[in-house]
Amino acid sequence: MVGIWAVTLWFLSSGNPGSENAPKIPHIDKLAHFCYFFCGGAALAAGLGLKWSDWTRFRVFAVVSVVFC
Repeated sequence: MVGIWAVTLWFLSSGNPGSENAPKIPHIDKLAHFCYFFCGGAALAAGLGLKWSDWTRFRVFAVVSVVFC
């Protein structure tokens, strides 16, 4: 899942940044950025939790935080 997320990020970031016909909502790009990376972090955390079920929640959180920062 994280691989699909990363490939999608690569395709989205290589495209046209905006459309002139899109509605003008202030700071919508920041909300979209937060939501996209939140989903990526959740996918990574779920993958780590399934792969290494003996890890604590803090350890999973720490690894995901280091990867996404």
